[in-house]
Amino acid sequence: DSQVPAKWASLGLELSLVDFKKGEASSEVARAIQSGAFHAIVVCDLSDLGCFDVVEQQLGPVFQRFTDAGGCIAFTTSKGLLLCPVLGRIFGTAWQPSGYTRATWRRCNSKRIAASFPT
Repeated sequence: DSQVPAKWASLGLELSLVDFKKGEASSEVARAIQSGAFHAIVVCDLSDLGCFDVVEQQLGPVFQRFTDAGGCIAFTTSKGLLLCPVLGRIFGTAWQPSGYTRATWRRCNSKRIAASFPT
């Protein structure tokens, strides 16, 4: 969506997109992370099963240094049961996968939401 950077800028935030390209651009991603320009990273869509090994081997140490320096990382994926042990190895945690749920999404009633969460 070409409007995303403008929306973030209106909130006083900056958004930079770096494509991992299934591991082909891992050195570009590492350079971006190590540049010191970011305080937070969102790693999106690790749903290609071949990416997990590349992420762990090539970016795992970069992620460790980033978080050790105070950075925050969020991982989004539809393969959470596979990601959990990878993150455990990267960050030295005892995280274990558990269950998951599915949700059906539909258009919301904005008046009801506004009434439930008044500003």
